[in-house]
Amino acid sequence: MSILNLQIGQCGNQVASKFMHDMTYQWDEYSEFTRSKIVDQYFQVPDKGSPFPNSVLIDMEPKVVDRCIEDSSKYELWNYNSKFSFTKQHGSGNNWAYGYYLFDTEYGDELLEIIRKMIEKIDYLYGFLVFQSLAGGTGSGFGTHLVEAIKIHNPKVNMMNVAIWPYSTGEVILQNYNSILTMSRLIQHSDGVISLYNDEELKLCKIGKKIKNPTYKDINTVISEKLLSVFFPCANTEEKHPALRGFDTNDIISHLGILPQTNMLTMNSYPLCPDDSKQFNALTWAGLLNEVSRSFQNNSRDSSKWAKSFGNIMYMRGEEVYKYNDYSLMEDPNLYREDITTGLKILKDSYSLHGHEKSCTVLSNSSQITYPLEQALRKSVLMFRNKAYVHHYEKCNFTEEDFKESFTVARDALLNYKP
Repeated sequence: MSILNLQIGQCGNQVASKFMHDMTYQWDEYSEFTRSKIVDQYFQVPDKGSPFPNSVLIDMEPKVVDRCIEDSSKYELWNYNSKFSFTKQHGSGNNWAYGYYLFDTEYGDELLEIIRKMIEKIDYLYGFLVFQSLAGGTGSGFGTHLVEAIKIHNPKVNMMNVAIWPYSTGEVILQNYNSILTMSRLIQHSDGVISLYNDEELKLCKIGKKIKNPTYKDINTVISEKLLSVFFPCANTEEKHPALRGFDTNDIISHLGILPQTNMLTMNSYPLCPDDSKQFNALTWAGLLNEVSRSFQNNSRDSSKWAKSFGNIMYMRGEEVYKYNDYSLMEDPNLYREDITTGLKILKDSYSLHGHEKSCTVLSNSSQITYPLEQALRKSVLMFRNKAYVHHYEKCNFTEEDFKESFTVARDALLNYKP
C-alpha cells in the first residue's frame, strides 16, 4: 500500500525533501522489516536505475524543485525522478486567487497527467500526502485547487495535508487571506490537515535545540522530526518478526473522530534538545508523558481552560517502551470532550528515533487549532471590511462573496471545536 507525496511550492518542496531524506538517513540501522515497509509505502524500485520516491515536485518557479532534484542526485539510496516534476517560469505572486486561477485556466490538465502517470506505477494507491504552505500563492492557491481536483478524480483515496502556517508577524502582506482561503477549502476537501507553525518551530529551535540564529534548514529539521515520529513504521509489539504498521490514514481518520469540518490536527512532540546532548538526556517515560500532557493544559491549572480533544494518538518510541504502561496523564477525562471522543490510542516501537533514547509524540484532533485559526480569521475579516488588497483577488475572478463564503466555513469549523 503506497503513499503518493505531492510537494507544492517552495516550502512544500523543502519540507517534503527534508522529510524523505531523514526517513532514509540511518538506513543501515533499520531492521529488514522497517526498510521493507518504507520502500513499500514511499518508493518505486525500477529494474534499472536508482529507486525514486512516489513524489511529484510542483512549483511555479523551477529553482527550488531543481535544487531538490540536484541534492537528491548525491544520495546513495535514492534520487528524485525528474519526470515527475512540474515547474514553470513564473510565480503566483503570493496571491491565493492567482495560484488557484493558474491551475484552472492553464496548467491543471498538464499536472494531473503527470500525477496520473505516477499513480500508474503504484500497485495499490493507499493515500495522498500533500505538503504545502498557507502563506504564498503556489502552495496555497494552486495547491488548494490541485487538492480539489484530485479528490474529484480519486474520491475513495484518503488525503492528508501537511500545512505550514506563516510567522504571525508576517511573511507576506496577503498571508492571512491566503491562510483562511486555503484552510476553508482543506476543511471541506481533505481527510485530515496536520498544522505546523513557523512561530512554534522557530521557538523550539531557539529554546529546545539552543540554536541562536535558526535557519530555514533548522526549522525544516524540527518539522521533519515531528512528522517522522508519526509516519515512521511502528511495530507495536515485542515480537521479533512484527508485521509493521506503516502510516495508516484510515486508522487516523477513524480514531481521531474526523468528521466534516473537524479534520484539523496538531502535533506535540518531546523531547527536543541539542544534538550534542541527546545521549545525556535522562528523561523517563513518566517525565515525557508529563511534558506531553502539559502541552494541552495551556499553562493553567483550571481544567476548563485546557484544550479538549475529539481523540489523540500517542506514538512512543525507544528503550523499555513495552515495559511502561501508565498513561493516566494522557487519559485524563479533562483533556477530552464530554459529548464525543474516541479517547487515547497508543502505538509503540522500540527503535530510538532521531537519536533520542526515548521520544513521545501525540497527534491530536483538538481545540489547539482554534487560536491560530481565530487570529488569521480576525485579521482577514478586518482587512476585508476595509477593502484592503481585495482588488488583487478580484482581478482573478475571486469575488467578495467568495471571501464571505470562506469566512463562514472557517467560523463554522471554529464553532465545531468549541467544547
